[in-house]
Amino acid sequence: MANFFHCASHRLNLVINDLNSLAEVRNCIGKIKEVTTFVRDSALRRNIVGSHLTKLCETRFVEKHKSIRQFKDQYVTIVEGLEEISKSNNFNSKTRQRSYEMLTAITTPTFVVILSIMAKYSAKFETVSTLLQAVDVDLQEATKHIQDLLSMLEIDRNNCENRFNTIFNEVKLVASKIDLELKLPRRSIKQVHRENYPTNDVEIYFRQSLFIPYLESIIMSLKDRFSDEKLKIFTLYNLHPKKMKLMSDQKFIESIEVICTLYGSLLDNFKEQALSWYDLWKNKEVEPTMKLIDVLDYATYYPAVCQAIQIAITLPVTSCSVERSFSTLRRLKTWIRNRMGNERLSSLGLINIHRQRYDHKQFLNQQIDDSINLFASNKRRLSLLFE
Repeated sequence: MANFFHCASHRLNLVINDLNSLAEVRNCIGKIKEVTTFVRDSALRRNIVGSHLTKLCETRFVEKHKSIRQFKDQYVTIVEGLEEISKSNNFNSKTRQRSYEMLTAITTPTFVVILSIMAKYSAKFETVSTLLQAVDVDLQEATKHIQDLLSMLEIDRNNCENRFNTIFNEVKLVASKIDLELKLPRRSIKQVHRENYPTNDVEIYFRQSLFIPYLESIIMSLKDRFSDEKLKIFTLYNLHPKKMKLMSDQKFIESIEVICTLYGSLLDNFKEQALSWYDLWKNKEVEPTMKLIDVLDYATYYPAVCQAIQIAITLPVTSCSVERSFSTLRRLKTWIRNRMGNERLSSLGLINIHRQRYDHKQFLNQQIDDSINLFASNKRRLSLLFE
């Protein structure tokens, strides 16, 4: 009866990756990566540009959104810095040539428009991506937030003229600062796959060619990857006392029916025990920091509820915590520590991953004392030649 769950954080990243099917988005991301790497690789270039750019990394989901947002905020400074590098005699001809090529690529009307569009919506997805990478993730709340975000995107799509007008006014302001003329790009006389957009107005052209396809791609991908097919399984989370106190009697009974439909063969006499569990916590004070695993201590006399909570604890929402341990291992097991034993490596990994538990001074002092006593109790391996 196990179900397959795709990591929610990875799914959201795939939504963003699906936008690479748009050539303008793909080219814009490529140029952001190239310019960021070019600036970060040299301290002198970094000082001339005078801005801190976050590297656009495909495996760091939050950093991807942050990188696009920061690039847009510092766009004018970056353009001025690249222009200075391309004309400065402090750099060799190859560096000046590369700087000029990148400057030419990022000072086109298409690039400025698509960068403004991406930065606007990357800022919205950044908060959701951060939420999905948390240690304690409530997929119901996260999915609800994504559905609200989807509704907002659909409103922007239906009201695309006003929404894009706001973005285009910002583009005009940026273009005036870098002396960029906003004009229609070159259009082919004969189009094979689609017709040319029937307009000579710059704002209408970019709205039809960039803004609307961008929104439609995100909406379609969100609907496809965040469907409600397996959201019912997470109804088990409603057995948490904090959730039950916010639910009405009728709504909780509906949740019980869903759980019985999914896991009725495993949970004997679950309905009556769940109702008693609801009555137990309805008028009882709940600690704000109580987690679902802490509830197991109170569910001893409700075996069916206890088993349902155990199932809920094992439901995987994301794999970010697991991947975070991989990153920790890479930092710990270096070439210098290559001969470290399994016991020490495991202990250092736990201390690093769960370092918030070691922040308490009393707990840390106790651990230090225990380590000193353990070290003192071991036989000394140093052989002395004299006494």
